[in-house]
Amino acid sequence: MPKLTRWNLGPREQVLDVHAVVDIAVSRSKVWSPIKPAESAVLLDPNTVRAFHVPGTPVGIGEMQGFISRRDGREHVSIIEVLDEVSGEYAVTRNMGGDDDAYRMSYFLASTPTGTRLEIRVTFTVTAEQMEYTNGYIVAHRRHAENFAQRAKLIAESRWHSSP
Repeated sequence: MPKLTRWNLGPREQVLDVHAVVDIAVSRSKVWSPIKPAESAVLLDPNTVRAFHVPGTPVGIGEMQGFISRRDGREHVSIIEVLDEVSGEYAVTRNMGGDDDAYRMSYFLASTPTGTRLEIRVTFTVTAEQMEYTNGYIVAHRRHAENFAQRAKLIAESRWHSSP
């Protein structure tokens, strides 16, 4: 499993991790297949309306993926970069051009006696100006991770899923 980088941001800023874990009754490959390709994001995130692999980038480490999402009635475009990956085991991504240099989304898969355990980890910064809202940020990021994990479970365990 990769080590996550920590930043020394100052005396009143902190980098936090939240996570969600779900057990899924299928193999790691059936869990990985809807998580990894960018195009699956439309199933995993209800705000995503289009997602794609950015042409000209490799698959795996260094890969970039584009997302068009709708929030508050407006379209938003974002690009993520895959920083580290072992196919079928884990991936660590970062937002390109975001305000938070520490922000990471990480996906970890482990075999269990009944299938696969999926952990979604979100790493983010709480700045000095945001300190009084820390609990709200923790709840929001954890809810996002939990929703993603539950959707991944639903998709991976569904009968229409066609991967091996």
